[in-house]
Amino acid sequence: NQKVLLLNAEEKRAYSNGIQLLKSKLKVHRKNKNLTYKTLQKILEATEEEIEYLKDNLSKETSTYKLISEVFGNDFKGTNELLYRMHGEDRRKYYKEIYVLKIKLKAYRNDLANNYKTLQEILGATDEEMNYLSKIYPQNTRSYQFLVSMFGIDFRNIGNLSKLSSEANMLLNDTIAILQTYLCMQRENTKDGNLQQIETEGPVEILTSKEYTTVETPFKHPFFKEFLILLPIEYQYITALRLGLVYDGKIHSIEELAEIFNIDIETARKRCSKGINIFILIIEKYKELYNQNVPNIDALIENIKLVL
Repeated sequence: NQKVLLLNAEEKRAYSNGIQLLKSKLKVHRKNKNLTYKTLQKILEATEEEIEYLKDNLSKETSTYKLISEVFGNDFKGTNELLYRMHGEDRRKYYKEIYVLKIKLKAYRNDLANNYKTLQEILGATDEEMNYLSKIYPQNTRSYQFLVSMFGIDFRNIGNLSKLSSEANMLLNDTIAILQTYLCMQRENTKDGNLQQIETEGPVEILTSKEYTTVETPFKHPFFKEFLILLPIEYQYITALRLGLVYDGKIHSIEELAEIFNIDIETARKRCSKGINIFILIIEKYKELYNQNVPNIDALIENIKLVL
């Protein structure tokens, strides 16, 4: 301080300015020392997967990528320590790019919510119901193969709904409608919170047979063949043949079915009656849930009843 007294006026001003600059720097240092630097993940309130998505889907030529990688590193996993050495326009650019990332993240989340779903989410089903569906769904159907390709062998994977063709989307909607119909019926028949399976009568033996006298079926509806998969296997084939819903589209008589399945006529009659009644319940439930999508369903149900 004694040396300061020997300075001339201009030197004293320079000295005073230097002291003020040092004080300012010391103040900033003390402030920064107490700061908790944040990662990009914490700033955006994102998951690790979401940060990876942003990093992988930002073009390296954009101003957003360049600035974010400069602050947080090329892996986007560093902290924002550099921010506190930014001033003026640089800091404004930083906040602008953070806002851009928030918009991109919101769009990504909306896309996931709308286009990436599990079958369980679509159906609103419980774990028990999903386990049941994956076990009983007939594997020799086109819809089963489609479900496996979309949601995995146990129907638990997340499906990408955003890139389906119109045909695939139609097949998905039809299959979902059938499954929802079945689940609705099962829930109404649930007792004590446990799924109740329809009583069955044991395995069915189908004989290779000769030519039969048959009649053209009037029961032609796009969903009928899909509804068949909801019937227990013991009733599925005999009901399909009785209504003419498979093979050549011909209705088979009770006598013919008795011979085909190697059972007596009365057993054939009972199985057909049981199968068709379950089939009618499925159609009526479908009508209740999707009435506008199924024209003339009442007439179709009455026609089915006539076959009994």
